[in-house]
Amino acid sequence: MKIHGGDNPFQAAGLLDIYCCYRGWFIGIEAKTPVGGLSKLQEKTLRDIEAAGGCAAVVTSVEEVTSLLSKLERER
Repeated sequence: MKIHGGDNPFQAAGLLDIYCCYRGWFIGIEAKTPVGGLSKLQEKTLRDIEAAGGCAAVVTSVEEVTSLLSKLERER
């Protein structure tokens, strides 16, 4: 599920860009440019997902997503 952010007044602050389930893993992904930063609420969302047993990541490229999924494959 892709979350459309920006100045959308109907979206809760702190949501990540992408939420998905991959081979039993709940994953939250925030996509950034190499110089982009996280908001405090996004940082909290990432921590909350990990604390609940999910996988949370900040990525800057498709290759990083591929690497993340490969890592999860090895952990199963």
